[in-house]
Amino acid sequence: MQTTIHNDNQAWASAAATGSLSQSELEVWNYHVATCPACRQLYQEELIMRRAIEGALDAGSADPGLEGRMIRKFRESCGARSGAQIFRFPPALIAAAACCAVAGLIGLAWMIFHGKQPQQSVAQANPVQLQLPGAVLKTIQSQAPGSKISSVDRVNDDGAVSYELETLAPDGAQGDFEIAQDGALLTVETTLAQLPAVVRSAIQAAAGKDQLDGVAKLFDDGEISYAARITANGRTRDLTFDDDGTLYRMEMAMSDLPPAVQAAINNAKAQGKVEDIEQTFEDGDTGYVATISADGRAHDYTFAGDGTLASVEVDLDQLPAAVRGAALAAAGAGEIDGIDKTFDGGQVTYDATVSAPDGRERNISLSNDGRLLSRELALSETPAPVRQAIQTAIGNGRIEEIDQSFVATDRVMPFQVAGMKNGKPFDFMVGPSGAFLGTED
Repeated sequence: MQTTIHNDNQAWASAAATGSLSQSELEVWNYHVATCPACRQLYQEELIMRRAIEGALDAGSADPGLEGRMIRKFRESCGARSGAQIFRFPPALIAAAACCAVAGLIGLAWMIFHGKQPQQSVAQANPVQLQLPGAVLKTIQSQAPGSKISSVDRVNDDGAVSYELETLAPDGAQGDFEIAQDGALLTVETTLAQLPAVVRSAIQAAAGKDQLDGVAKLFDDGEISYAARITANGRTRDLTFDDDGTLYRMEMAMSDLPPAVQAAINNAKAQGKVEDIEQTFEDGDTGYVATISADGRAHDYTFAGDGTLASVEVDLDQLPAAVRGAALAAAGAGEIDGIDKTFDGGQVTYDATVSAPDGRERNISLSNDGRLLSRELALSETPAPVRQAIQTAIGNGRIEEIDQSFVATDRVMPFQVAGMKNGKPFDFMVGPSGAFLGTED
């Protein structure tokens, strides 16, 4: 497919520049130009030509047969491949092309492509160049109706593609968004006044007299949190708050860390590089997460306050064969997004996050020999007696996670529930028959 595109790059670039590719074809083309400098340069030239034509000419009446000739030319260029789709060119551009022939715009094109191109910033070129997926456009239109996209960057994080966009509303208001390739909203810049009161108060307390540079609302698999960027003494750091105002993550410098944690990170990085460090707060426990890159891979290392290594992120190909096979079997049709190798009391387990085909994320836990220790379930997936017991226990609280355990506790394999109730963590267990087995410390 990629070789064919490269051989037919002129036709593909023209079709992409006119917005005539289907969604699937556009994704294939975007992937190709991201890895092929020659086709990317050709595409940029096609886009410059398109803007020159549309900017220089009004859409007039085109020869009715022009579109058919253009399509036939494209199909001939592509070899009339079986199953190839016919690209439909926008009428306005067809009309402009007809006028171009009459007006002799070839001279203008020659000037553009031979050293007299107008200087453009990446931000100006990107919105057209990237040809945003329809799902992304739909999301940005719903979030910022009537606004224009002023800049866009395509981000590829270990295969997860997202788009960072800046918008400009008719009233001059600016917006910043990050949107996943499937249209899921990941982050949106906001203001203190738009935050829940409890979150606003927490951010103001954390900032104190320091400078608050910005606030963003974060979306992660249905969970909402808030990030604040604060500058103090010339140093900027990010803090992340839960939707109840609880601070659970804070960016740190190496010099801020306890000596034991500094030593542990330096030992872990070996020949790698520390990309960033965050202090975490969970259930009253303080931990530290260091992102370390080595050999072209970036992994998260989690340390306890005394410098003990609690877990390390690993890749699928780094797992023992038995664990890898069990993880793939448990994931089924889903995709494994991340794996943590966890150390607890001398025992090693593997915790993996799996994205199901419907987009929902689930956690699974495996032993060092590949046995399934637990799997995350939705409330609707639990047996009716268990579901009723969980709902009774949680009351007006909030369920955060339900795990079905395959390790016996008091001779039963319980369902472990993590939740919040009355503003405090509320974790408990329910037996397979619906019996309440008590809370967890």
